[in-house]
Amino acid sequence: MKQYHQNHSGARPRPSKKRSQKFRLLFLLLLLSTAIITGGVLKPFGARAEFKERYEYTVMSGDTLWSIAQNIRTEDQDIRDTVALIVEENGLEGKTLNPGDKLILYRSIHLEE
Repeated sequence: MKQYHQNHSGARPRPSKKRSQKFRLLFLLLLLSTAIITGGVLKPFGARAEFKERYEYTVMSGDTLWSIAQNIRTEDQDIRDTVALIVEENGLEGKTLNPGDKLILYRSIHLEE
């Protein structure tokens, strides 16, 4: 067990640099874990960040996987990749969409500083 030498005022000394770094690392890991668990993934691009927000979408008459993907994809994402993600996330392999079906989708939220 480490012994701390009290200074003349009787106050405990400040934690060592190593200990402070461990607490900072632990805090950052906790923050990152929270972001991942809640469905928001932070992607920093300089002063710009993008979060993916998970939400439930109800299929309406006339909806297709292609039309839904067109509405939620990012500008740099191939629509075929977005369709594949929707199919995989919702277990739609070989199934057709019907009005009233519920889909789990992700929408991008861009933050500018």
